[in-house]
Amino acid sequence: MILVDKFSSEAGVIYILRSIVTGAYAYWQGDCCHSEIDANGVSLAPYIHAIYDLIRQSEAQNILMIGCAGGTLATILTRAGQTVTIVDIEPKSFEIARRYFNLPPEAICVVDDGLNYLRTTDQRFSAIVVDAFAHGTIPPHLRSAAFFEAVRSRLSVGGHVYLNIIIEDDFDPSMNRIAHMLSETGFNVSILDTKGAMGRNAVIVAGEQISFARPRLTVKPSVMRHKLRNELERMQFYTWLALAPSH
Repeated sequence: MILVDKFSSEAGVIYILRSIVTGAYAYWQGDCCHSEIDANGVSLAPYIHAIYDLIRQSEAQNILMIGCAGGTLATILTRAGQTVTIVDIEPKSFEIARRYFNLPPEAICVVDDGLNYLRTTDQRFSAIVVDAFAHGTIPPHLRSAAFFEAVRSRLSVGGHVYLNIIIEDDFDPSMNRIAHMLSETGFNVSILDTKGAMGRNAVIVAGEQISFARPRLTVKPSVMRHKLRNELERMQFYTWLALAPSH
C-alpha cells in the first residue's frame, strides 16, 4: 500500500492508502483500518457485507448511519436504491468518502453528533446503523441508555438497529454490556459473531422482532471474494445472555 493523502482531525491523523496491485483504498486512523474498498468502491470488510445483507433481508428503505469513515456501507446501500443519511461529527470524513471511497452524491451527509441528531430530527428510519469510533472505541455517549432510548424513538415500526463493535476475544464483556442495555431499553437482541476469533468485529442486532438468515455475500468485490464468503459463513447468531446459538 502507498500513502496517497492524509488529513488532520481532532481524533488523530487520517491516512488514505492505496494498493498498487489491486487499486484498493484503505482509510486508517491510529492503528485501525476503518474502511477498505476494491477499485470499484465495494467494501472489503465482512461486517459491512453482513449488515448490508441483513438490511436487505428486512427490506428497509430509509436508513440512518451514525459514523462515516469511508462510508462504504452507505455506498452499496445507495447503489441498491435505499435512501441513506449519514451523521458524523467529523466533516473531513464526508470529503474523504466522496473523493476516495466512491460515496454517491445521493447519500445525505450531516455534520452532527449522533445523539444530538437523534434528539433533534423528526424523521423516522427503518434501519439505524451505529458504526462510530473514537480512539479505537465507541464513544461512551453512543453506548448509553440515553442514546438507545433516542434510537428507539427514531425507529419506524418493525425497524432494526445494527451496532458494529470490536471485541478482543470470547471473554470480552463489552458486547454483553451493550446488548443488556439495549434489552433494558425494550429491544429484542441478537448477536452476530464469530466465536474464537481475536480482535474481531461483531454485530449487535436489536428490534421488535429478529428473524434473519445468516448473511451472505450478495455484493461481490473484485478481490477477496473467497475470504469474505468464508468469513460470513463462520458468523452465527447468538442470544445475548448465554451466548448460545439461537435456534
